Amino acid sequence: MLHTRFITLLFGFALAISCKQTTTTDPTTAALTIPGTYKVTQFTGNDGATYDYIQLARDEKNTCFTDLTLTFRDNGTLTTANVPACNKAVLFPDLTKSYGNATWSVADNTLTINYQDVVLTPVASRQQWVATGSATTLLLSRTLNSVDVNTGKPIIVTYKMELVRQ
Repeated sequence: MLHTRFITLLFGFALAISCKQTTTTDPTTAALTIPGTYKVTQFTGNDGATYDYIQLARDEKNTCFTDLTLTFRDNGTLTTANVPACNKAVLFPDLTKSYGNATWSVADNTLTINYQDVVLTPVASRQQWVATGSATTLLLSRTLNSVDVNTGKPIIVTYKMELVRQ
């Protein structure tokens, strides 16, 4: 049951990447310095229930998030380490293959990632995350209008990710 739910959640997240998104920004948040290499230390989704994707990966004995780094370069490119464990599940290739040749920009504390989606369809895609944080931690959140894969009903999903500078 957990394995089926995990795969369903992974598919849902991959599907959500191409969904319409709604973001809000906090105008009181200070400007961020984004360039650097980060480890993903927290990654959750909430559609009424909260899912810890890092723990779900651990439960599947998958070390993708433990091994993965994201590097935001000064020139506006985003690269990832080639992590073999990330190729063993539906969601993870999107992080390593799609983000592997991505670009990024930030304006008004909205981090925009442009990438070639190689998991669902080979199309150009974009994610926008509300970004806050400090010199050592980058906190990202995004809210999407999506569809429940089991019922077909509209839902709102909020994703949160914590990245720690290496």
